[in-house]
This record gives sequence, C-alpha cells and structure tokens, in this order.
Amino acid sequence: MKHNRITSTIVILSTFAVLQFCSKSRDSQEANSSRLYNDTMYVEANGGLRMRAAANTSAAKVVTIPNGSQVIVLEESGEEIQLSGKSGKWAKVKFVDKEGWVFGGFLSDKKAEAANEINLTPILNKVISYCSQCQDGPFTTFSLKSDDTFVMHCSETPLSKSDPKHQTFNGEWKKENGFIVLKGSYESKDMKSRQIESQGSFNPIKIEFELNGSNEFTRLKFISEQSFYTCMQTWDVNQNALDAWEIK
Repeated sequence: MKHNRITSTIVILSTFAVLQFCSKSRDSQEANSSRLYNDTMYVEANGGLRMRAAANTSAAKVVTIPNGSQVIVLEESGEEIQLSGKSGKWAKVKFVDKEGWVFGGFLSDKKAEAANEINLTPILNKVISYCSQCQDGPFTTFSLKSDDTFVMHCSETPLSKSDPKHQTFNGEWKKENGFIVLKGSYESKDMKSRQIESQGSFNPIKIEFELNGSNEFTRLKFISEQSFYTCMQTWDVNQNALDAWEIK
C-alpha cells in the first residue's frame, strides 16, 4: 500500500511538472508572437535596410529604410537564415506608407541611442545635377539651401532660362525619418505658379539618400506618389530611375 502511494505521488508530481513546462512553453511562444506581430521595431543597419516586394534577396526593391527608423512588423516567413553575419527570418513590415519584406536580422526592439544622421554639409548650397540623359530629355539641377529652402531648374538644355519649357521650382525642405521632404511651388516661363503639394504640406515628395561606409552622401533618389509635372518625365514615380545625380 505504501509503495502504491509513493508511485501515485511520483506520477502526480511528474504530471504537474510536465503541465508547468507546457504552460511556460506556450506562454513563451505567445510572448514571442505578440512581440513579432504588429509591434514596433527599429532598423539597425548602417546605410539603411532594403525593403523588397517579396521575401528574398532577388525581389524588386521597394525602398531603403534609413538606419534607426521605426517600422511595424506585420508577419514573418520561412526558416531562420543568415545574411551578412546576421541571423533572422524574413519579416513583412510597414514603413511610413510602404509595406514590404526585410531581413529581420537587422531589426531590433530597442531604438539605438544615437542613430546615424544624414550629414548634409557636403551638399548644402551645392548644385546637384542629373545629366545621364541630357541628350535625350530634360536637364535638371537641384540645390538645398542652408536657410531651409530649395531651388530646382528644369529645361531641355542646361540651365537655359530662354527655353520655352524651362521651369523653376522653389520651396522649403526639412528632415523627416531619414528623408529630406519638400514642399513648394513651381513657376514656368508664363509665370503661372502651381503647388507641388495639393495642400502645401511636407509630403509626398521625398529624397532618399544613399550613404557610403563613412555615412557620407553618394547618391540620391526622388520618391513621389506623383510626378513633378512635365519637366520631370525622366524620373517621376520610378524609384529606380534616379541613380546618376552628381555634385557639381
């Protein structure tokens, strides 16, 4: 009888231990799930993190998310893999108004104390020109001023204000989430001014900067939900079209 009581006690204790382990395991899984989905995380990638249209490195690039930026994680896909010395899964995220896939190894649940800032010193008050297609289309120059204004000239020939199709854009700029964001109006040769933004707000024209390992400016791209009217035909809503801007 005593032996039976001991056996029963051992069985009860073992069952209790198993139930506790299962409960902790389930709690841990639920905690991980709640941490991963619809949760805020931050990019930890010098030079930015590429968002892609699908969960693989060959998929089309949607946008480069600047280092230190906040994203919302929507879901994960596939097994854990290693990329560039980091371990993680592919994660679908939302960044500003964009959704796509990023490699989760470059995401952190803690914001870096000092995220890299874009160093604008090399380009302030300089003329940046896009001229790889000068012979085929509009010639455009762009300049950010140190007084928080910008000016852009567009014409069929380099800076020819006598060109009937010449247009000048003027406005203001500011830093926002790793981008330079513009607002303003343009004035064509017939002096009719129109707003770049329908409400005059700081959207949707954004400048994405590409940086080198020293966090210095190398190239920039314009990202927009709409085009800059006729003189911007060569680089309106196609995010991959602008890769040849140079400081002059």
